[in-house]
Amino acid sequence: MNNRLKYFFYKASILPNNFRSITSFITVLFSIVVLDFLFNVYQTKLFGFINRILPINGQAFSAMDMGFAPDVWLSLLGLVLGTLIIVISIASQNTPKLIDLYMHDWRSLLYIWLLVLSSVHAVIILIFSQEMIRPGSLLLNIYLLLPVCILFSMPYIFYILRYTKSGHVINIIHKNNLSYIQRLSSKKMRAFLEIDEMTEKFQSNLMECLNQLDNLIDYAAFKEPRAEIIRKMSRSIQIYIQKKHQINPNFFRITPAVRSDISFRTMVENQLTELEQKHIFFEVKSFRLLGNAYVIFLDRNEFDLASLCASELTAIGTTAAECNDHHLLNTLVFQLNTFMRFSIKQATRFNEARNLYNLAFHYANFVDLMAKHNQVKLVKECFRYFKTYGNEIFNHAKQNYALYFIIAVLTGELKRILIHIHTLSWDINVQAYLLDQILGLDTPPDIDRDDRIDYQLTNDGVRDIQISLALYYQKVEEQQFVTQIVDDILEDLQYVGKDDFLRTIENSFNRLENNKPIFWEDTDRGNTNLFFTPHAEMIEPLKTLILEKINSKD
Repeated sequence: MNNRLKYFFYKASILPNNFRSITSFITVLFSIVVLDFLFNVYQTKLFGFINRILPINGQAFSAMDMGFAPDVWLSLLGLVLGTLIIVISIASQNTPKLIDLYMHDWRSLLYIWLLVLSSVHAVIILIFSQEMIRPGSLLLNIYLLLPVCILFSMPYIFYILRYTKSGHVINIIHKNNLSYIQRLSSKKMRAFLEIDEMTEKFQSNLMECLNQLDNLIDYAAFKEPRAEIIRKMSRSIQIYIQKKHQINPNFFRITPAVRSDISFRTMVENQLTELEQKHIFFEVKSFRLLGNAYVIFLDRNEFDLASLCASELTAIGTTAAECNDHHLLNTLVFQLNTFMRFSIKQATRFNEARNLYNLAFHYANFVDLMAKHNQVKLVKECFRYFKTYGNEIFNHAKQNYALYFIIAVLTGELKRILIHIHTLSWDINVQAYLLDQILGLDTPPDIDRDDRIDYQLTNDGVRDIQISLALYYQKVEEQQFVTQIVDDILEDLQYVGKDDFLRTIENSFNRLENNKPIFWEDTDRGNTNLFFTPHAEMIEPLKTLILEKINSKD
């Protein structure tokens, strides 16, 4: 009951904010009435002040013809409102919800009502000037209200022009979203969220902000606003994750407000129940919108924006890992896997592997981050996913040889992570398991012999990286892992002849020996050479080991 009473007073306190147009009207009307009263009470002092500035007296002023004033006010009103209507109507065609945002802008509402009510004030003076002479009212209207409104007319027009820019609209929506999140985590709101009505209202407000940003992606004409939308969405999620532990658990219930949202209407009951149990409906909503944006960018071949989506998921993962939100980390893996699926489809359909190339980098950064936070189970899962997608890409590469390079990219990223894991001194058995996943990237279980021979003789990128990893293990004296890699390499003997095998291995060693750390071309993610090894001095010992094993087989 105490919460209900507090909630009643809270609703009463926010009524002025919810009905800003009415509030601004009452505020301006009250201000003009009070000023009119004060100007007539202190008119003698005001006339004295004006006389020191302008050669005028009260009698002459009271006899002044007010016939011109309504015309001036009408012209000013037409100028401002005409400009406002034209600008807002045109801009709203390219910026959804713009009118709703405008109706909540205090500056605009206060100025427009000041303009309208000042015009009405002039008309009233004109009507009653013969029956009731009020010099103070004339003074207020002509010497204060009219100059102020004229003075601010042009700045206001420029303000409206700036207001309708997509970047400004994005910032407004983002600030509103952050405001809701901050209020959610406050002590006062924690008690109010026990009330179902309040919970639904805040859920609707948060999701509405995200929907507005999502709509703007389609309407924004330039890349920079679209990039800003992605960054703002990501920033909102990160702040939400940081504040999440301060929010009343009742807020995470799946209410009708959540069920009716466009992102959840197709979900079945068990999915919604899972969202409720894991407290992740807001994050899932955000990820679905980022996924929609990712697909749009893929279709438009906007590689940089698509890469930004994946990058922001990694940034969100950083925050989730720091907050120990395991449910969210698992959800992020599913989202990255979804991105991988979209990228594979796009690569095979349009023969364009650039998005896969970029996504592999960001996905690997996420996995490396999980390794840093000792998320062993999650890292193992991600390695399996990399192997699965690598095998699928291998099969697609039969029709598009350029995709073989992506397998090498995936292998190179996992190699980088595995070296990091070794420096973290993870369990030997876990490292052996992860290494096995790397070695299986280029060997789908259903691979044909002819396909294997064709691949091995035309693309040695994967083997180069695997050998580079073996050189690292040779350097740090992890002979178990060296043997594991060498044994996998020697399996190629059953697919290619001994002579071809020795030739390809020798070529791999030569490339590794001569590769530079910097690739000679610029790429979307820098120019680091995937095939460079800093352990070239270990080539001869490794080569000797391979030859010894071949001879032992013979």
